Amino acid sequence: MKLTDREIKNLKADTKDLIKSDGNGLYLRVMVTGNKVFLLRQKHLGKDVWRSLGSYPELTLADARVLVRDLKSSGVIANYTLGEAYLEFKTYAEGFYKQPEVMIGRLERDIIPALGAMKLHSISRSDVTKALKVIVDRGSKVTANRTLTDIKQLFIYCEQKGWVASNPVEGVNRKFVGGAEKSRKRHLSFAELHKLIHILMTRNFDPKTKLIVALLITTGQRVSEIIGYHPSEVKGKLWTIPAERTKGEQGESRAQKVYLSPISRALFKMWQPCSFDYRTIDRAVKRMDMDFTPHDLRRTMATRLGDLGVMPHVVEKMLNHVMVGVMEVYNRAEYLPERREAWLMWGGHISKLRHEVRSQLRSPSS
Repeated sequence: MKLTDREIKNLKADTKDLIKSDGNGLYLRVMVTGNKVFLLRQKHLGKDVWRSLGSYPELTLADARVLVRDLKSSGVIANYTLGEAYLEFKTYAEGFYKQPEVMIGRLERDIIPALGAMKLHSISRSDVTKALKVIVDRGSKVTANRTLTDIKQLFIYCEQKGWVASNPVEGVNRKFVGGAEKSRKRHLSFAELHKLIHILMTRNFDPKTKLIVALLITTGQRVSEIIGYHPSEVKGKLWTIPAERTKGEQGESRAQKVYLSPISRALFKMWQPCSFDYRTIDRAVKRMDMDFTPHDLRRTMATRLGDLGVMPHVVEKMLNHVMVGVMEVYNRAEYLPERREAWLMWGGHISKLRHEVRSQLRSPSS
């Protein structure tokens, strides 16, 4: 049965929302709060896709029917530009992803300037791959691959919102954009760590940047986890990073316990909150001219601890990694005493390197 204005005015929801059909994909949701909203339902890939059209009575029944007819005849569910859709997606990403600034930075640098003015429904696979080729052509193949993942997430969001009927980049493979990627294996030797500590002690970098890089070296944790540090997270000599600030695997986040060696505690005593993000630290690291990334310092701690005889399962726990295979099922131990000893050992080695650099700087021949 078709809805009528009189019926809509009298409709009320008691304990849960009501949904009434007007036909042709037009529905009215009557909320317990008393609000009434027109919805458009369409099928896509066998699933229902809903889109809010507007609130009643601001949007009249007659106008809602006209809007549904026009949208369905055009073959698209929304008439947004990519830039308009991105603004809403950005708000969503900032509340959902743990490091949204990295994704946002790539999209705003390369995709929104190139495609932002285009209507969502008019963007083709070719349009996207052309924009990605610009990134490849400037020599940033890995960034192009990451940006492909970002724009896929953006269009998935648009699909879920009902703004597009299909995803133009669905099925596009990284190997046809930036090419297949090799797993990065870069880690610093003790001699390179000596050189890096010398740079931190002598070069004119922002003090907060130096502090963050030093903590990356001594704790082996991620940039985002260090930047989000708050003194309330430390009890005694144990730093507990809450699950909402850790980056889990397969979407699983777990609180991380880090034993703070004397050098780490001394560094954290100099801590001041900052608005830095991964890109800020990455740019600073590039200016150190040693060909490493912030994440390589995490790999460095893991690799060098292995050289020092620390067992792999202990190192994995220090990195907050999930155990794999049988170990994942049967071994739930935290190895806190072993981790404590390993962090103390690691802190001792870094302190020794720092002392050597300081002695060289004080020497008349240096």
